[in-house]
Amino acid sequence: RLTRLFTPLVYVWVRKAGIGEADAADVVQDVFLEIARSVNRFKRERKGNTFTGWVRTIAQRRSIDFRRRFQD
Repeated sequence: RLTRLFTPLVYVWVRKAGIGEADAADVVQDVFLEIARSVNRFKRERKGNTFTGWVRTIAQRRSIDFRRRFQD
């Protein structure tokens, strides 16, 4: 259910981060792998902390990691 709901949104975020269409699916997969590894650490400690915001942060970080890997 999570992937069905979030994949389109994560894909848009990844593409807006400058990841090409051909590579976006790989980055999206990396995002969901990170979510699976760390979902038990997600906490809503402050008002305004949302699961969607947390997923977006992961998408941004994975996009940055991808660009760094292939810029060198």
